[in-house]
Amino acid sequence: MLKPDVISIVGGLLAISSLAFPWWTISVVFHFMGIDQPAYVSLYLYRADTNALGWSRSSHLNLLFGWVMLALVVFASLLGILGGLLRRTRMVLIGGSCAIASMIVFVAVLQSELLNGPVVPWGFIVAGVFSSATIDQGYLSSASYTAYLSFGFWIALAAAIILLVSAKYHK
Repeated sequence: MLKPDVISIVGGLLAISSLAFPWWTISVVFHFMGIDQPAYVSLYLYRADTNALGWSRSSHLNLLFGWVMLALVVFASLLGILGGLLRRTRMVLIGGSCAIASMIVFVAVLQSELLNGPVVPWGFIVAGVFSSATIDQGYLSSASYTAYLSFGFWIALAAAIILLVSAKYHK
């Protein structure tokens, strides 16, 4: 009996664990007459969490691209784990490729959505996936934001790299 490829299994488990973390976050600080009020939106592949003014809200996303990427990550995870257990190089390679594809589609579609207009509940336009700015909203009032790819995205990237490296060195 062949010994399972532990590295591929770890890559598959990392891919599925990336779904527990947000893939993109925007942190906002509202400045009004010397008082700073923080807020944020965290975007998962299947929901968005918002926290502002002491209120938290979670809403499910009805975006097709979110569900497609969710399916790609789950598929990548299953292929990585099964490929590691069955010692199938092609399964692990396809799993790593699916993880990479999900990240490319996520960034491309998110950037496209950001360019189409406001995606945050506060109504101002976010320039890009990685961006920051201060928006002057009048006398004594402004807002600063920072947008960035978050933990889930980077965990998925690590999983994809591990799966692709494991497929290369599979014996």
